[in-house]
Amino acid sequence: MPPCRHRGWLEVADGHDTLASNGHGFTLHVSDRLDRLVEGLPYPPEQRPSLVLMLGAIRRDKALRALQGSRGECVRDFSHHADVELVLDSRTRSSQRPILFASGHQTKGLSSSEAGTVARCHRTLDLDMADAHGTSWSQAGKWPADLLSARLVAPLADVVCVFLSDFSSLEKASERLEAWIRLGAPSSLPDSVRPYLILVEDEVPTRRRRADVVRERLSRWCQGSIASVFSGQITVELPKHCSSRRSREYAPLRKAIQDQVQQSERARQETGTLFSARHMAAFFNRQLGHFRSARLEPFNFLHATRLHDPVPGQLSDSLADFIKDFRTRGSLSCLAVPLVAACLFLNHYCTTRSLFQPADVFAAFYAGPCLAAFERTAPGRGEGSLSPQTLRYLTEEKFRALFETWQAGSAGVRELHRRCLRRLKGHWQKYRTELACRRCLVAWAPEYRLTCGHRLCEACVRAEGTNSKTDPCTYRIATCPLCGSDTGEAVIYVKPTLSGHRILSIDGGGCRGIIPLTFLGELEQRLGIPGIAHRAFDIVFGTSSGGIDCVGVFHQGWSIRHCQTLFQSVARNIFVRQVTRRPRVMPNVQQAVVNFLRETLYPAEVINRALQSAFGLATLLDDPTSFAARYGIKLGLTAATVGGPMQKILFTNYNGFGHRLKECGTDRLLS
Repeated sequence: MPPCRHRGWLEVADGHDTLASNGHGFTLHVSDRLDRLVEGLPYPPEQRPSLVLMLGAIRRDKALRALQGSRGECVRDFSHHADVELVLDSRTRSSQRPILFASGHQTKGLSSSEAGTVARCHRTLDLDMADAHGTSWSQAGKWPADLLSARLVAPLADVVCVFLSDFSSLEKASERLEAWIRLGAPSSLPDSVRPYLILVEDEVPTRRRRADVVRERLSRWCQGSIASVFSGQITVELPKHCSSRRSREYAPLRKAIQDQVQQSERARQETGTLFSARHMAAFFNRQLGHFRSARLEPFNFLHATRLHDPVPGQLSDSLADFIKDFRTRGSLSCLAVPLVAACLFLNHYCTTRSLFQPADVFAAFYAGPCLAAFERTAPGRGEGSLSPQTLRYLTEEKFRALFETWQAGSAGVRELHRRCLRRLKGHWQKYRTELACRRCLVAWAPEYRLTCGHRLCEACVRAEGTNSKTDPCTYRIATCPLCGSDTGEAVIYVKPTLSGHRILSIDGGGCRGIIPLTFLGELEQRLGIPGIAHRAFDIVFGTSSGGIDCVGVFHQGWSIRHCQTLFQSVARNIFVRQVTRRPRVMPNVQQAVVNFLRETLYPAEVINRALQSAFGLATLLDDPTSFAARYGIKLGLTAATVGGPMQKILFTNYNGFGHRLKECGTDRLLS
């Protein structure tokens, strides 16, 4: 099959299209053209493409062919093109800064074809862009194509070329640019990296330049809003009858584009917005969702980087839980603030996110939670302590300093974080908490407990642990990353991200608790795999005699046969009702009165002795060396208090702290 040569990228269809929306909406066809070009580059993660948007028609097509050279793709009649097409300058394909040309047809309106002109041999996404929130597309611009350029292409573009001679009149060209400018800033990026506007016109020395007329009109009607859309503007004149085959006639335009691409590269390097090819494609895909839901709002690149990994809502709670232990001015500024900054720095820059400036990152995600945490813990500090605003400022300064050290190549993100952890080694030996992970200060209710008593969240286990060669979901941690204590090669099983939950619940029933064990034994026998029942469930809960089954099988890891023998022994001591020596009148009523006075069906002392004999005095449900902890089984036991107001209790081997709905029926949680 010959290679696909279609260039269509974005296509607008009106009500004549079978998928179009009604009212003032439309259907947007989006092909995978950008993804294909990006993955076709030699080094997509390292190359930094430059996007040039060219608006026009016939004159634009000739210029595009000349700029691509003799090997450029054939340009047909523009009326059969998609609203926005995308091509790669083949001469820059292997360079560090390849150039992508997006050609927008600003002189055409909505497509009335029954099928969009975006080629269906590409993977195509059809988005129904119906009006929402009472906003009509006509309020933003005359043509939806204007919005494609202003809100989908412009945020990623370095240069915008407008071919004035392709418009029927100066008024039409001015109207299109005015509609674009009135939309305001296309994104949250700094003004210095806005696209540069190049007005291309025919070289006619005998009359006033058309570009000057357009600029005057824009200045008069749009005033200072031009700077929020374009970083600057120049005019380039071309011979009126130049041919696409004589590329030297387009040398002024080529030089102007190259100069502005280089200038944009410097500006993007200074602001940390020089995106890789894959980052560009990822940002565009997220722009589509933003364009559909909040079409007139500027696209926020920073927030887009955390779309699937948002900053936790309880971040201020986690920080406050850590900061409250530091009450003096010196301990706050020398110990607490540096670690808070290092943990926030690790949270954002440990992945392959774009290198946005630390000041912008801190202001967008961490300034608010930090200030709230410092304000919440202020009453516990003595007089003369630093104000919450000052502590927030110091945290931001440390955050910036870590970024500069990292960029200088002195150390990696994780190493910088570990250095700050080691400074507080003495502090970690004194304090333990179950509320927040002390290693990252971000995760709430860390689940994995080490032998020293410190808890780690799943992300920290993956970061500090060593993968098992036989099981990629098993991690070994030799020493605690906080206090440095020997953990005895703690083994922690982390459930795979994409796996579901396998749940087992075993009810009570006195002596009938032997029946679930029989079922589990039959399961092993039918499958023919010894011990398969122990690894068949991720979440196990038990009540009364069912709890005894759960502890024996899933916490201790004993065989089913051993658990059956043990249960029979325990049942003989526990599940025996008291027998009176004299005949009883109304025995059921008498038994109910006894149970009411005793608050239990069976004597609590007898139950305690039997369980201690079976499981020992030192067995803890959250023992990090237990079978359940080793294989990541979440174990829960239901119980109730006696000897006072009754409370329902849930014992767990995982961290039970968290926010639960009131109607879930749990009054008190114990780990």
